Amino acid sequence: GVLAILLLSFIRALESFEVPLLIGIPGGQQTITTALYRSIRTGLTPRYGEASAYAVLLVIAITIPEIPRVVRLVRAVVLSLREQPFVEAARAQGASPLFVLRRHVLPHVLPVVIAYAALSVGWAVLFESALGFLGAGVQEPTPSIGGLLGCCLIYYRSQPGLILFPTIYLALLVTAANLVGEGLRRPLEGGQIGRAHV
Repeated sequence: GVLAILLLSFIRALESFEVPLLIGIPGGQQTITTALYRSIRTGLTPRYGEASAYAVLLVIAITIPEIPRVVRLVRAVVLSLREQPFVEAARAQGASPLFVLRRHVLPHVLPVVIAYAALSVGWAVLFESALGFLGAGVQEPTPSIGGLLGCCLIYYRSQPGLILFPTIYLALLVTAANLVGEGLRRPLEGGQIGRAHV
C-alpha cells in the first residue's frame, strides 16, 4: 500500500505543481527555458561551441511542453487500471503493490506512452522546421529542414527543386512518424486494457 500511495502522491504532485507551472503561469515556460539556456550555454559552449548549446536548448524547449501531457496521460491510464477486475483480483490474492505495478499496470502504461511519443515526433519535427524556417532553429553550420527551406525561399521561381525536395522530405518524415505511432496505437485499441498479464 505504501508504494501505491507514494506513486499516486508523486503523480498528483507533478500534476498540481509542475503542470500548472508549465501551462498556467504566464511566462513560466520562458523562465524555465531562459534558466536552462543560461546553464547549458555556460556548461556546453566552452567545450562544444555555441551551435551545440543552442541545439540542446532547442531539444529541451520542444520537449518541455510535452511533459504535462504525458503526466496527464499516464495518470488517466493508471486511474482507469486501478478499477479493472484483474488489478482488484491481484490485490485480493495478496499481491504486493510493487507486483501489481510491475505485472499489471506497467504493461498497459508503457505501450500508451510509447505510442504517444511516436505520434509526438511528427509534431516535434514540424515545430523544429518552423523554427528553422523563421531563423530561430538550429544555426547555420548545422543543417536543418526548416533552415534549408528558409534560405532557399528566394530561389523558388528560378530553382523550385531547392524548395520542393526538402518539403517532400519533411512531408514523408512526418507521415512516417505518424504511421509508426498509428501502428503502435492500433494494438492498444484491440481490447488490451481489459486483459490481464500473467
